[in-house]
Amino acid sequence: MKSFIPAALAAALTLAAPPGAAQSNIPTTLEEAYRVISRPESQGAWHDPGYREPPGNVRAEDMMALFGNTVMVARIFHPIDASFDEIKIIALTQDGRYAYCGTDEEGSAHFTDPWASMLVKTNRGTFPLMNVNTANPQNPALSPLYDAATGEVLWFTPWRRKWWSWNPGHLQERLPVVTWTLCPDFPSAEELGVGINRAQTATTYRELIAQDPGRRIKRPDLVTPNARLTYE
Repeated sequence: MKSFIPAALAAALTLAAPPGAAQSNIPTTLEEAYRVISRPESQGAWHDPGYREPPGNVRAEDMMALFGNTVMVARIFHPIDASFDEIKIIALTQDGRYAYCGTDEEGSAHFTDPWASMLVKTNRGTFPLMNVNTANPQNPALSPLYDAATGEVLWFTPWRRKWWSWNPGHLQERLPVVTWTLCPDFPSAEELGVGINRAQTATTYRELIAQDPGRRIKRPDLVTPNARLTYE
């Protein structure tokens, strides 16, 4: 685990949480968050209030155990169209590899970056976060809100002094077979250390989980409500 943060990112996160800006309504569970923000399989409106501090319930020292050698399947965030249902697929390896495949209006694309968990110190406290591109100090960090009963996870990212929901979806053991339809050059499942779910062929989130919900990652032992309090 990396416990440092580049200066540019530290400055941005400090702006994201100015003194006296703490909110009492920051969700500490995924269920609380989804009372405001629609679940990715629904067609409800996306009402995200934004938060002054990052919601999160996974400690930095537990992130590798939870996310390493797993697959994130998510609905792509759209700032205007709440019903937008294209998917992104992300393989996270235990050797720190972040392999992404996603679709948008311009087609599909994939890339691979290094990832690491970290502790970020700001004037509002210390926060456990994930940096999905440790080679780029400008890259924003992410904060996970995870439900061990369902395997669902919602990530939050900083923008304009608030933390916003991004990447609503779930964690599963295997890569959907549609990954290589969308991104033919995506690394092989063997190379990434995971299996293949051959039932998941759909290119939209609702259709994909209707085909097969996936073998979900359920680790209640790695959930720490309001994880930032661990470091205070």
